[in-house]
Amino acid sequence: MLPSEYARAGHVYCGIELYEGREVHDCVDSVLGDGMLMYKSDFPHAQCRFPDSPGAAPAWGIEDDAKRVRLFSGNAARFLRMAA
Repeated sequence: MLPSEYARAGHVYCGIELYEGREVHDCVDSVLGDGMLMYKSDFPHAQCRFPDSPGAAPAWGIEDDAKRVRLFSGNAARFLRMAA
């Protein structure tokens, strides 16, 4: 399989940093889909913008509610095999 096929099949998860922004989110989403990205605050590193980083990421303007849920919680829950 190609690496992109492994990712689309759910075998790869990636964290996206706040400073990477909407452009990186959209690029990955267009190639691999929205089932592999997880937002992370990167606390306690300088890029974290603590305590405001969780509020800054929704400003990316991801209009689709389902995509937003997957990015901010759903993909992480699936990755960690947490019960829904």
